[in-house]
Amino acid sequence: MGERLGSYWAEFLAQPHALGGLVELISEQHISNIYRVFLSTTGNVFHIMLTLLFMLITLLFIYKDGHRMVGQLDVLGERVLPLRWQRFSCVIPATISATVTGMGLIAIGEAVVLGVAFWVAGVLSSVWSVALKPWESLGFLLALC
Repeated sequence: MGERLGSYWAEFLAQPHALGGLVELISEQHISNIYRVFLSTTGNVFHIMLTLLFMLITLLFIYKDGHRMVGQLDVLGERVLPLRWQRFSCVIPATISATVTGMGLIAIGEAVVLGVAFWVAGVLSSVWSVALKPWESLGFLLALC
């Protein structure tokens, strides 16, 4: 038994990178590439989850203490720009609101235009394909995860 294992060891594992070649032969994949993709994917998912957690904590404190933050910002603004702060403090929220509204309207317009373009081209939109046939899109959704 020992001689047999020794011959297998000499044949398959004695050379550098022989184990990787054996795994590649069995699985028909490069194990190092799979490992790098796995590390990259889990790292990206961890980074996204950490960013989302930070955003939720920030939003919690903004909703909880927003009025005090605005008051402190007004005090700071009056000290830094005493002659112009009242005008800035009225214009900035209106500008942000208009920007968000405009971006939302642009997104709705793009969705309508692309939906009509898909319909004219005879291509089923990815949104409709997921909604109408979720079992066919399951592989795609799992691939994204």
